[in-house]
Amino acid sequence: SRQQADLLNLFDILPESEKEKLIDRLKGQNELYKEAFQNMLAAQKRLKNQ
Repeated sequence: SRQQADLLNLFDILPESEKEKLIDRLKGQNELYKEAFQNMLAAQKRLKNQ
């Protein structure tokens, strides 16, 4: 999409150190989402097994 293209262009002009920070931050968020999703699945399983 147009918005994604704009974001990629912005990413291209970032200095290397900023790119690394951004990637680290995104990875951190990804881990949080993954953990939340796993917790949700575990809670659903517990409810079914009651």
